[in-house]
Amino acid sequence: MTDVDLDDPGALARSDPSGMAALIEGLPAQVGAAWRAGSEWPLPASFRPPSRVVVAGIGGSAIGADVIAAL
Repeated sequence: MTDVDLDDPGALARSDPSGMAALIEGLPAQVGAAWRAGSEWPLPASFRPPSRVVVAGIGGSAIGADVIAAL
């Protein structure tokens, strides 16, 4: 594996064919949009605050649980 100069946008783009850097860069906007959508959702009268929350994933998608655990 060769070293990649992360300060060189061209080198980074060449080493990121799936566009993961752009997806990561867009994450704050996605989180903001999700927060706004959830905040606008009307809660039913029968709503009770949850006592527990489960975050699950398999393989690479388990990173979401790692992020939540770190909070």
